[in-house]
Amino acid sequence: MTKSKTQRIIAILLAVAAVALIALGFIYMPQRNAQSGRDALDALRIRTLLNATGEGVVESYVAIAKEEASTKAREEGLGMSALREAVAKAEEEARAQHTGTSVDYDTVNTDALVPALETYTATLSAYYRAADAAQQAYIEEHMPEAEAAAEAEREAKLAAGQEVSEDEEVTVDMSGFVATDEMNALMAEADEAFLAVGEALKDIYPVLDDAALETLHDTIQAIVYQSGDDFTTQYDRYMDAGSGEALSNTTTAFFIRYADDLIYCGVALILAALALLFSRTLVVKLGIPRIIISLFFILLCLLALLYDLSLSTLLSNSVVRMGMNAIMVLAMVPGIQCGISLNLGLPIGLVAGLIGGLMTIEFGIPGWGGFLFAIAVGAAIAAVAGWLYGLLLNRLKGEEMSVTTYVGFSI
Repeated sequence: MTKSKTQRIIAILLAVAAVALIALGFIYMPQRNAQSGRDALDALRIRTLLNATGEGVVESYVAIAKEEASTKAREEGLGMSALREAVAKAEEEARAQHTGTSVDYDTVNTDALVPALETYTATLSAYYRAADAAQQAYIEEHMPEAEAAAEAEREAKLAAGQEVSEDEEVTVDMSGFVATDEMNALMAEADEAFLAVGEALKDIYPVLDDAALETLHDTIQAIVYQSGDDFTTQYDRYMDAGSGEALSNTTTAFFIRYADDLIYCGVALILAALALLFSRTLVVKLGIPRIIISLFFILLCLLALLYDLSLSTLLSNSVVRMGMNAIMVLAMVPGIQCGISLNLGLPIGLVAGLIGGLMTIEFGIPGWGGFLFAIAVGAAIAAVAGWLYGLLLNRLKGEEMSVTTYVGFSI
């Protein structure tokens, strides 16, 4: 069997696998918002909640007993040794009394818990949507102040000769953020819905009282809903909690969760099949280095999607760095064209541009005027320095590389 025929067979197999993965992805993706997806999340949520409640009941009673024992010992004026003994005894008795509060998940009645959880989830979702909107409005309102403070800090670091990161993002201090009236009203509704969930849990765990339930409030709220939750985040959180046994069909739930990843993998296989099928043409037209670089970049983009990273950030940073490097490469062309090989004196032009930018900052010239002023100053300085650099190169004909290396690094 020839090499080309083998490549075609492998490409066809990859294409078939890609079509299958993409088809599965498009079939199961809509089910995240359908009844099957909601049923899977409800089953996982209830199992996670029951597990956490059963484990938390004992710890809650232990914490309450220890606090009561400590308070009583202090009121009686006992010493530290007696206080520790009283607390340890109370912990031992509480654990012995409340151990074994687990329930049989196959027979437990959750008829009252399911609607209560649905209401609690809806109220928490509404609250977090309002909170996110209010926080975003706060950020937009105070962003100019944060940018001004960041710029002042940056200038202070530059004046002190400290290193300044170009990729540092400006963030708004949220310590002054105050919950809005809408947020408070929605949280009040969520607290009322929590009481209904608590009553349903008391029916399942008779030993659970109001004091123990209060200690479990934050845990239950974090299980039910968190800010920015969607199907994938909730599914992963519940599976990490070991609630996978609650699913009646784990395969379907798996495909629903990873439907988007199946599509990404299918796209990757299609690209691999095309690259393999047209490998000879691509090598002739582009060359092996360009093919490797292109495929590697596409792989990075697909991996970013698979790991839920920001593809827009990756692409924007890539475009910015490609533009910067493209300018550097183009600056090498005149030197190569005139026969002095690589333009190792490039730092001279860079320093001239930096001086122009520094003078713009010192004179406080804003906007496009400052940008054009920096270009004009930098170009003037670079012209003089370039003329002197050219005189040096004319005296070093044939030895440019050996001397200009040191010139560039010294600058």
